[in-house]
Amino acid sequence: MHNANSDDGTHVQRCRQIVKIQLLSQINLKEHPELVRLLEPGEELSDLLKLPPDQLLLRWLNFHLKQAGDSRRVKNFGQDLQDSHVYTVVLNQISPSQCDLLALNETDPTKRAAMVIENAKRLGVESFIQPENIVQGNARLNLAFCAQIFNTNPGLTVTEEELVDMAGLLTDDEGDSREERVFRMWINSLGVEDLYIHSLFEDLRDGVVLLQVMDKVESGSVSWPKVNRPPRNKFKRVENTNYVVVIGVCCLLFMLLPFDYA
Repeated sequence: MHNANSDDGTHVQRCRQIVKIQLLSQINLKEHPELVRLLEPGEELSDLLKLPPDQLLLRWLNFHLKQAGDSRRVKNFGQDLQDSHVYTVVLNQISPSQCDLLALNETDPTKRAAMVIENAKRLGVESFIQPENIVQGNARLNLAFCAQIFNTNPGLTVTEEELVDMAGLLTDDEGDSREERVFRMWINSLGVEDLYIHSLFEDLRDGVVLLQVMDKVESGSVSWPKVNRPPRNKFKRVENTNYVVVIGVCCLLFMLLPFDYA
């Protein structure tokens, strides 16, 4: 019997993923070269280019916390944001004249979260998040809220010299074919937990993402204890890609042409 509730749930999940992709699509060095401010000691621009949008947002939050002299650091979009402390400090750091720190004196977590949302509105952030979503540590809605704040006012600056240095790395998808962009968008639309593809070829080369996609398409097809997550060296990557071939042929009935790993 057809399950209408299951269809509704799948539709809602896909809609959420589409919204997530839309919100995160502008969070990259090509659209926001000022993200160069988030480079850590010993890193190069190429390292920053490899980071997916959610990791860039975490760095962005932690950058503003550090600039504000706050000892907190954020590692996730759930528990670490529940008490609204980070939101309050970051919004104040971005715009002290519009976003105060009064929420830090509020002991009721729901009222404190409501004050955060009001502060964000003063910056022009129109969000669908509710105070209880923040208090409950809803990671997906918190991620969307952070993206909305960033897209409205990231609070970062970049010098002309830094823009010149980045010019060679910030070409806009010149090497991407139309097919690559289509496949990248398709993978990102699947709703695989904690997965966002930034570069199709780079992100798929160790086999892990391909296995995640296969398991999403054919649930249970991948035996995860057999997968090297993460692969520590080239040989472990080859083991993963060999397993991709096995799953493709035996479970998904692919007809694969011979290939090499070069």
